[in-house]
Amino acid sequence: MDRLGVFYTLGFFLLAVVFFSFLIIVNNDFLSTTDRISKNLGYEKIRNLDQSIQKGFRDIFFSTSGISITIGENSTSFREVIPNALITNFLNNVSKYKNFLASNFSINLNNSIIANNLPLVIRPHDITVNMAANNSYGMTAKWTESSFLPANFTNFLVILETNADLGPSSCNKISGGSIGTSTNVRAYGPNKNCNSTNVANFILQSSTGQTLATITHVFSYFNVFVNTPPITVTLNVEGLKKTNDHTIVTLPDNVLNYNFKDQGYIKNGSIRLV
Repeated sequence: MDRLGVFYTLGFFLLAVVFFSFLIIVNNDFLSTTDRISKNLGYEKIRNLDQSIQKGFRDIFFSTSGISITIGENSTSFREVIPNALITNFLNNVSKYKNFLASNFSINLNNSIIANNLPLVIRPHDITVNMAANNSYGMTAKWTESSFLPANFTNFLVILETNADLGPSSCNKISGGSIGTSTNVRAYGPNKNCNSTNVANFILQSSTGQTLATITHVFSYFNVFVNTPPITVTLNVEGLKKTNDHTIVTLPDNVLNYNFKDQGYIKNGSIRLV
């Protein structure tokens, strides 16, 4: 009988150990699940905040920068009047937006990157177009390959619209040939139009011989410079190679910095424009 009591006591003890172990496991799983849910909810809030911030920047950009961006099936177009009379107001609005974000969230908008010629990146092709910012008179494109033979696009089309009268010799192809990345130019004046194809370097002149704009290629750089403003410049990057990802235009990396340490979320990112 004593032996039977010992067995009962030992059995109840083992059962109690199993029961309390089960409670500990369930409690730990509950805490772990709660922690995961809390983190996921935190990430969801950050994601929603990121989308709102990006939309706010897009609203500022397209309403005050004076720059338009169009994405086609295999081309991307940038249009701007040079010099850009609206750019100072745009940069002021960006500075105010930066201060608003910093005062309400652990977020830094790096407006110094934006003010530095306003670089816009065509992704996933890694082509950067620097717009005419800070009273600049030039629009510059650069790509990753250090040669005239890029793998991600074929050529540029530049459209120049000027108030100056054009003559029969206004479109001057300085040099050209088979350079891989060529440029086609169309110029429009109030009285006459002209065009030139497959140029490496180019000068647009008025009917009186005044230099209005120049185009130059230097290895992996391409530049449109306005000598006699104002001129509306449209830069088309054409023949973009097809990829599995859709073509988008963003600001450079590290322009938008998040530092939510409580949620364990630190990120340096970009802003998508289109």
